[in-house]
Amino acid sequence: MYNSILLSVALGRGDLSHANLARDTALALAKGTGASIHVLTVVNCDAPAIDHLKPEAGEQVATLIGEQVHHEKERELSAFAAPLVSEGVKVETHLHHGNPRDAVLQAVDQLDADVLVIGSHSKRSLLDVMLGSTAHHLSTHAHCPVILVSPAQPKP
Repeated sequence: MYNSILLSVALGRGDLSHANLARDTALALAKGTGASIHVLTVVNCDAPAIDHLKPEAGEQVATLIGEQVHHEKERELSAFAAPLVSEGVKVETHLHHGNPRDAVLQAVDQLDADVLVIGSHSKRSLLDVMLGSTAHHLSTHAHCPVILVSPAQPKP
């Protein structure tokens, strides 16, 4: 049924319950179908304000910060994917930079993903309603089935 599962996760948000549930879902699919899992996270950060430095020094500082962020995200991504590897599933990690919506859609196409698994962590704020969440955007624009997972909310 599936050969290639794309698991897109937002790391570095503190609460990883949505990402962990998405990982568990992708693992169950992979075990049931023999598919490989591509774990993707997207870094979308701007360089800090360094206007007070000379242009060449500012570029060096921005490059160093960008490299540090990249290496830290690679470590987070590897640690996040480790439980999948320990379960014997074929796993590849991918770290992309840019707009998450665009990067995930590009990865779906580049990796020829059969299914996209994502954690929906939207709080459905006014901004989400007006602009639409990333999960909603991906669910309507991806060229493959999308599985949105979200932990159950505690009952009042």
